[in-house]
Amino acid sequence: MSDTDNVDMAVQLLHDCICNATTTVHGCPTARTSTTQHRHQPWFDIECRNKHKEESAYAKFHPNNHLARERKKQLKQLLRHKKRTYKKLQGRQLCALAKIDPASFWKQYSKSKERSIVISKANLVAGFQKLLEGQCPSNTTGGQDSFTDQVISSLSHPFASDDCSTLNCDITLHEIAQVMRRLKHNKSVGLDGIKAEFLLDAGDMLHVPLQIVFNKLLQQGYSTGLSIGVIHALHKGGDALQFENYKGIIVGPVLAKVFAMILEARLSNWAEERGLRARG
Repeated sequence: MSDTDNVDMAVQLLHDCICNATTTVHGCPTARTSTTQHRHQPWFDIECRNKHKEESAYAKFHPNNHLARERKKQLKQLLRHKKRTYKKLQGRQLCALAKIDPASFWKQYSKSKERSIVISKANLVAGFQKLLEGQCPSNTTGGQDSFTDQVISSLSHPFASDDCSTLNCDITLHEIAQVMRRLKHNKSVGLDGIKAEFLLDAGDMLHVPLQIVFNKLLQQGYSTGLSIGVIHALHKGGDALQFENYKGIIVGPVLAKVFAMILEARLSNWAEERGLRARG
C-alpha cells in the first residue's frame, strides 16, 4: 500500500468518525424543505417564523397526527399568501416609480432583466477547465523538497536553508487549537457534508486525531479526497453571457480548510520573522 493510500484511508476514517458522531448527536440529516429555502426571502416575516416553529414542533412530536398535517397545510397556505402579497406590492411600487422617476424605474427594471440572463453551465465548465489547464504547474513530481527549493530560489532575500525547517516540522496541538478558534459558523459545506460546527462542537476531543491525520498529510503527501471541491460562479458585472465576467469560488472540505489555515499561519509567521512579507 502506497503512502497516498495510507493518507486517503486515514482521512476517510476520520471523516467517518465525525459523521457517525454527528449522526448520533443530531440525528440523520433530512431533506431540505421548501420552508427552509424561504427563510431568507424578504417576505418571510415573524408570522411565518412562528408558524414554521409550530409546524416543526408538531412534525417532531406527532408526525402521524392529523394536527401535524393540518399545521403543514396551513403553513404552505401562509407562505403562498405572503409571497403573492409581496410580489403585488413590488409591482405597485415599480409602477409608481415609473410615474415619479422614470430614470430610476428603467435602471431597476434593467437590473432585474440582467439577473434573468445567465451563462450556460457548459460555457462555465469549459471556461474553468481552460483556466485550470493554464494554471497547473508543468512538473509536480519533484516532491516537497523540490517545491520548497523552488520557492526559496524565487526569493531575492538571502537566508540559510535550515531556516525552512520550521515550515516542515510536525503540526502541534497548539497550532490546531489556534486555528479552530478562527472557524466560523454558518459557512458553506463541501461535498463531504461536514460543517465547521461539527468540529467546533467536538471541542478538543478532535485535536489529537486531527494532529495525526495532518502530520500524515505533511509527511506522506496530500489526500485525493480533500482535493475535491465545488466551484461556484459569481457574476462580477457586465455581460452575464461572457465567462470573463465571472469569478469562481471553490467550496472544499472543512478538514482541508483547517489544514490550509495551519500552513498559512505557519508561513505567515515565518515570513514576518524574516521581513519577507509584502508591504501594503
